[in-house]
Amino acid sequence: MDSYLHIWKNKPVILTDHACEKAFEMQMGIWDIIQILEYSEDCLKDKREKNKFERCSTWKGNNVKIVFKKEYSGWTECVSWIIITVIGER
Repeated sequence: MDSYLHIWKNKPVILTDHACEKAFEMQMGIWDIIQILEYSEDCLKDKREKNKFERCSTWKGNNVKIVFKKEYSGWTECVSWIIITVIGER
């Protein structure tokens, strides 16, 4: 694993194109996403597929939900956290 990667819980964090666009719209960077993952809690509503996770928090006055999964990534050649989307609600 390369040292330049963004890490959370000892695994690289990779954003999909969709997640990157949504984060950009909210003026959110990769470090913001990692901080939300670290200090947020699992979302209680909206259960997703068994291999997908959701973390919810408040960020800059908005409710934020990050949807992600843990799987192998060709970008890092190892198991990584793949951020599927970032959802912001006012």
